[in-house]
Amino acid sequence: MIEAQTSLVPAKKFYSRYIGRLRGDAMVAFNFDGTADTYYPAAPALEIGTDIALSDVASLRVYGKAGVEFSNKEWEIEGRFAAAENLPGNPALHLTEAVDSPLYRVGAGLELNGVNGAGMSVRYNGAFGETVKQNAVSASFKVSFQAGSRRSRAGES
Repeated sequence: MIEAQTSLVPAKKFYSRYIGRLRGDAMVAFNFDGTADTYYPAAPALEIGTDIALSDVASLRVYGKAGVEFSNKEWEIEGRFAAAENLPGNPALHLTEAVDSPLYRVGAGLELNGVNGAGMSVRYNGAFGETVKQNAVSASFKVSFQAGSRRSRAGES
């Protein structure tokens, strides 16, 4: 007999995203003159999924998710390569990346879980906005194992 359990999971993310800074004496080091290196997106989402018991040792999880991300601004980086600091006519490098707001995010997945923690999964994630179109598909295989022998707790056999 196949049994299924469905779930509906609301999610929200509030976080800051930071652009790392490269400093130092290395040839590729980058010194920042002026940078707006942090922005603050909020991303509410909803995931719906179902777990289907295929047998006593195997289950299948199917899910889909959708959300939208709102953010406050663009990323701006201004600076120069450290190795070129003292060269004449060394203009600053100025980069600006627009951050789409809203940015629509979607995803779907299929997870097959078997005996002793073995399993495999296939996932799709996409993001779509005014200038962004991202698609990603990934797959994984897992095998869980425990080194050593199992110890029983006191009073258990």
